[in-house]
Amino acid sequence: MIDLRHHSTYESVNEIHTINFSEYSTVVYSDFMDVDERTRWLKDFYQKMSCEKTKVSFDSVMMQLIINDNHVACMDLNNHLPKPSSKILLDSTSLTFPVIQYLLLWLKENNYPFDVLYIEPEEYTQDSNELQCISNENFVLSEDGPGLVQLPPFIGSIQLKTTHVVSIGFEGRRVVGLFNNDQISEQGLTDLRVVIAIPAFKAGFDRVSLKNNALALQEISRVARREIMYSSASNPFTMLEILEGILKSLPSDEFEPANMNLIPFGTKPAALGMAWFAVKHDEEVIVTYDNTKNAGGRSNGIGKMHLTQFC
Repeated sequence: MIDLRHHSTYESVNEIHTINFSEYSTVVYSDFMDVDERTRWLKDFYQKMSCEKTKVSFDSVMMQLIINDNHVACMDLNNHLPKPSSKILLDSTSLTFPVIQYLLLWLKENNYPFDVLYIEPEEYTQDSNELQCISNENFVLSEDGPGLVQLPPFIGSIQLKTTHVVSIGFEGRRVVGLFNNDQISEQGLTDLRVVIAIPAFKAGFDRVSLKNNALALQEISRVARREIMYSSASNPFTMLEILEGILKSLPSDEFEPANMNLIPFGTKPAALGMAWFAVKHDEEVIVTYDNTKNAGGRSNGIGKMHLTQFC
């Protein structure tokens, strides 16, 4: 059975020649490859590859995937994505979380081996609006989307027993939004696990994340059952291990099974760990996302490169 098997880190994209790209029959990336320097670099690199290229994005209004400009039901990928002749490469640098979530579900259900490539930024773009910026480290990463929704088929009823697990990044307003969401606040956030990216991509990024989430952490401090946890910003294995541990610790019986709500606001590798956990435990897991839109010029420079292998 296919599973997350290996994670490799490369100090720079100059080491990309050490990856055997000839073993991939298909590379999947986003329609939006001009967001920052990383995606532009990858766009040029992918265009030189001889394998099939598939562009996928997510329509958060229609709740559909857009595959090579065609709207497709999220659960109907078998009829719109060809069976690969060998491994698939997913470019998580450009793909949004919902796309990654649905592709992972399709890949696991069909037992297709695949790898996931991610490139860190060297630096994030800083907010120059002094009226909104409380420090010169208020990074501009995204614009508000339509709000928090559950991603089918990872849906369920939010109960008092529901354990909410949120990974936080630099955008504290997204976490505060949890406390204003009707579906969640109606039952109340009574059990919340907050996962902070430590170690971070770079020294100091963890401090910025905590600073930008100060208001959110004040709200979290009022939750009856709460716990702060730590997971690597760059390695999805650590997030997967945390979630497996939480699931095992939850009380459950045949009349009221354990119930987890995953909310990926943190780094893309952490979100990858959450998405894979969801497809492995789909009956116990709800996935909630706010569908923000990536801001143009959201980062500068190209940092470390990561390759995660599923086979």
